[in-house]
Amino acid sequence: MNIDNLTRVFFHEIGHFISQELNFKLFNIGLGTEHLWIQPYKFENYIDYGGGTKPKKPKNYQPKKIGNIENPAHYIANSIYGCLIQTLYLKSIKEYEFNFCFSIDDSANGKHDVTDFASTNLYFNGTKRRAIIDFIKNEYITQLENDTDHLKKLFEISPLHFASDFNEKRLLDIQSIKNSLKDFLNEHEQYYSLLIKKIEEIKTRDNKELR
Repeated sequence: MNIDNLTRVFFHEIGHFISQELNFKLFNIGLGTEHLWIQPYKFENYIDYGGGTKPKKPKNYQPKKIGNIENPAHYIANSIYGCLIQTLYLKSIKEYEFNFCFSIDDSANGKHDVTDFASTNLYFNGTKRRAIIDFIKNEYITQLENDTDHLKKLFEISPLHFASDFNEKRLLDIQSIKNSLKDFLNEHEQYYSLLIKKIEEIKTRDNKELR
């Protein structure tokens, strides 16, 4: 087991979990998270991990046509939140930047998240997507970093609280995660609402204002 890599991936997936849960609670979008999984990948000299979250869907859910996104602001927030929480966690123990994760580089944990983010181009052109990332990097991360008591409630949990080992793919108990993060999620509502408001505001602005 490589606890450093495991914890990094765990908090990345917790970021997506947070977004899915608050999209549901605050905006009645989606149904929250069905499950969160982490899987080891063993190489010759080290172990790394991958993971994912599966959102709950209604029984009669029908996928939308490619390119059609019902709630693009909330979709964008979800695509960003894995790398956001991963960045906040790693910045608490070493020097780390959001773009180390949120990148198309093969080594980046957020490579697929960037693809999801770019898929909103019908609603947010390149200028507006850059404005969102600038807000995340230059303002939102700093606001959260400054609330150390708030982040402490998040980073005191560990993947080992939810599984004794990760020698194979593990589905983590969503209700246990919700119980552990109850206070954090309640507090985090104000920050998440601010982000959604900012994304929606950027959507309405003229490109010239954002350059």
